[in-house]
Amino acid sequence: MSVAPMILLAFMLGPAVLAVPVLVMLAAGRGGPNLARIVTVVAGVALVAAALWVAAALINLGGDTTRVVIPVAPTPVKVPAGVTLDATATFEQGSFYHLSVWVTGLPLTTRLVMTTSALLSAATSVAVALVLLRLVRSMREGDPFALGSRALRTTGWIVLIGGSLATWVGNVGDWMASADLFRLHSWSAVGTASEVTDLSLQLDLPWAALTIGIVLALLAAVFRYGERLRHDTEGLA
Repeated sequence: MSVAPMILLAFMLGPAVLAVPVLVMLAAGRGGPNLARIVTVVAGVALVAAALWVAAALINLGGDTTRVVIPVAPTPVKVPAGVTLDATATFEQGSFYHLSVWVTGLPLTTRLVMTTSALLSAATSVAVALVLLRLVRSMREGDPFALGSRALRTTGWIVLIGGSLATWVGNVGDWMASADLFRLHSWSAVGTASEVTDLSLQLDLPWAALTIGIVLALLAAVFRYGERLRHDTEGLA
């Protein structure tokens, strides 16, 4: 497929994909009796996605062939000498840092670490979905603040810690897979081995976990303020 049809397809599918969350946000922003239904659907989708995530992780754990995105030592991208590219743009310089491959025969320890990362991510999604479902129940009972700020604050900590651990454990799993695939050894005449490829462990900053944790902390503060207002109002009655 040429570049032009791919760009046209992206312009056609992009707005359609973005329209779904936009419509959900607009409908939720209006409130009303459908708000609880919308929140329930979103929480249900999150639970289904978490279940599929766990299933995929377990399949990868049990299977012998696994698709992984692994970090590699920065490798320069070079155009071979004598090769002419028939393109408008010209390549100057660059390197690649990650590689997406299908691998066979990864050690069980590596696959367990990668599976643990997926399970931690699924657990954080389930925690958020359960809080949303509890919020829906309190809304239907006519007291949206019955959930309490403590539950939101606890969920924020779960997302922050669980999401961060999922990211870092995933980094360790990727590094282990990279080491299993690309760490080479050279042998001297006396039979000793020395490292040829140096693959350093890189820990990513868990932006998603930090952002969601902060948002939940702010929501907890709002709920706590609402609880205080309610108690003050009840005291004046």
